[in-house]
Amino acid sequence: MKAQVKNWCEVAESIHKISFKKMRSFDKKDKAFRELLGWLPKRFRFITYANKNTQLGRLNFDVAILENELSLLGCKNHFLLNEYEMQPNLSVHTLAKQAHKENKFATLKRNNRDSFRQVDVYKALFGGEYDAHDAKEDVKALVRIHKKLLTLKDENIFMF
Repeated sequence: MKAQVKNWCEVAESIHKISFKKMRSFDKKDKAFRELLGWLPKRFRFITYANKNTQLGRLNFDVAILENELSLLGCKNHFLLNEYEMQPNLSVHTLAKQAHKENKFATLKRNNRDSFRQVDVYKALFGGEYDAHDAKEDVKALVRIHKKLLTLKDENIFMF
C-alpha cells in the first residue's frame, strides 16, 4: 500500500528509497486505506519477519496504528478482528528459529542471535543476498523466505 505521509524526512527517503516527490504522487491516506480494505480477503493474517516476543511487541503496535487509521475512516474498534476475521500474526522469525533448531541452516551459527536477521536467513536458504533496506526488496525477500519455510514444513522436514 502506498500513501502520502504527513511528516517526511531524509532518513525515510534513504531507507525506503522513495523520494519526497515520488511520495507526493501516491494516493492520500484515506483513499489508500479504503483500497486496502477492498483488497483484504474476508479472513487474513499479517506475515512479518519480526517476532513480537523478541521485538518488544512492535507487531501489536503496528496493528494498533492500522486500527487507528481505520477508525479515522469511521471503522469500529477492532474492525479487522471482527469484520475481517484477522488471525494472529505469523512471525517468519519464529519459523526460521524452529528450522534452525532442526539443523536446517548449516550457515547459521548456533546461539548467535544476530544470525537470525532476515538477510542471514535469506542467505542460508537461497545462498545469495538481496538489496536489504530497500522496502520492496525486503518484502519480496520476506515472502520468498516464508514460502520456502512453508515448503519445508509441508514436506515434513521439520515440525512447527
